[in-house]
Amino acid sequence: SGESNSDNITNVVRPVFSGSGEVGAKVVLSINSKSYETEIGSDGNWVITVVDSLPEAAHNYTIVATDIAGNTQTRTGSVTVDTSAPIFAGGLSAASDTGKFSNDGVTKNTTPIFAGTGEVGAKVSLVINNFRYSTEVQADGTWTIQIPAAQPLPDGTRNYTLTATDVAGNVTTLAGSVVVDTQTVDVSGGLNSASDSGISNTDKLTNVTTPFFNGTAEAGADVVLQINGITYTTVADASGNWSKQVTNALN
Repeated sequence: SGESNSDNITNVVRPVFSGSGEVGAKVVLSINSKSYETEIGSDGNWVITVVDSLPEAAHNYTIVATDIAGNTQTRTGSVTVDTSAPIFAGGLSAASDTGKFSNDGVTKNTTPIFAGTGEVGAKVSLVINNFRYSTEVQADGTWTIQIPAAQPLPDGTRNYTLTATDVAGNVTTLAGSVVVDTQTVDVSGGLNSASDSGISNTDKLTNVTTPFFNGTAEAGADVVLQINGITYTTVADASGNWSKQVTNALN
């Protein structure tokens, strides 16, 4: 099983052995301290199924063919049984996660990088936005896939599936989503009308040395107010409103 059909690695615990030889000869397969017997058919082929499950491990085997005259021929080999799902982790890389946090799955990058770790040699597949991208886990146990410029992700929530398939054909699947947001944040605001003590509450004149500023922005957006060499930060609430008081008295 797995990518290669000749590497003698399998996730089948009751594998099938087969071959060809002299018609009528007896074939005995010995593996994992048990023996299985059959006879070569009239077409010159033989098949033996191991009926006792093989444990995960490398198993040496011997195949002995004996013809009707008593002549024998022996073949030896080994097969590795691997039924364990590969260790696999990953998702949007921290370098491509441009959201407020490096692990919030939000990015302004339309060609982001997905990265992670896994079993060396395992094949990794990423399916997102109806496209499939593939790579292989490298010798250091890491993998990386970048969305190509020719297939940028559009704005919105994009579900994805990551699949790792090891050399024996065992599979581990991860699912997640990323939010792509390339829109600039609309922000408005200024001196709060209650802090504007001039003749007009819009003339931006005040006798308040620690005034409030307020306005609107995208819900959840960080808002930075810089005045008199001091920086103040706040976050727009769920309704998109923000407010911040200057705490260092203005001259």
